[in-house]
Amino acid sequence: MGEYPTSMALNLMYPQGSTEEYVGFWFFPMRKHFSHRLDEVLNGMELYATSASFAFDTYSWNNLVLHYRPGDHCLWVLSPVDAENPILPDITRRAASISNLDRIMSTDSPAYPPTDIFGSEPPLDWCYFYQKGDLSRQLQDWEAVTRFWEQARAAGFSPDSGVEYAPFIEGLAHGADWGSAVGLTQAALEENPKLAPYLCALWQRIAASTADSSPRQAALGSVRFTLDCAGD
Repeated sequence: MGEYPTSMALNLMYPQGSTEEYVGFWFFPMRKHFSHRLDEVLNGMELYATSASFAFDTYSWNNLVLHYRPGDHCLWVLSPVDAENPILPDITRRAASISNLDRIMSTDSPAYPPTDIFGSEPPLDWCYFYQKGDLSRQLQDWEAVTRFWEQARAAGFSPDSGVEYAPFIEGLAHGADWGSAVGLTQAALEENPKLAPYLCALWQRIAASTADSSPRQAALGSVRFTLDCAGD
């Protein structure tokens, strides 16, 4: 819908601070604002916007980088691990390095957002389970990640993109379900062979954060061979 209406929608949806002049959120289209200033963004620059009676002011490290292609995949909240994500435009992949996931606070309050303003929750689809699973991965709630994957499967949903297997691969690995984690890795690779470096980086993080065991070693050896991970 454009920069201003999207920004106003975000500010209606999320709680505000006590300042009336400044709003808490703003939507900056990446190419429009930063195609020739990306180095400044990465090094830390002021982000300022104004429209009508509202203003917004922050710094570039105080942001979330998003990518959304309706019909191709869910809305992705990016992080530095997306440096190897081949689906992203180059400018977005580079900007992901300063996407600050600490800006996200989780809430399960049934009273928010208020239904008298926003209406009832829409029917659940794959993207609901993906985004819940990805948030749980951020919070390192590995049991919840696995639970959302199982619920999605039971409902008959599957990823729209191989990238969307990633949080569930990581969750299953942390739950020591190594066979399923390897299986989802193979499914992601079959969906898009260009994901091999992205999946290698994912398994490097898994190797660095899980306890050693014989099944773990077998899984690591299997995916390293399948993905042809450099240096492994």
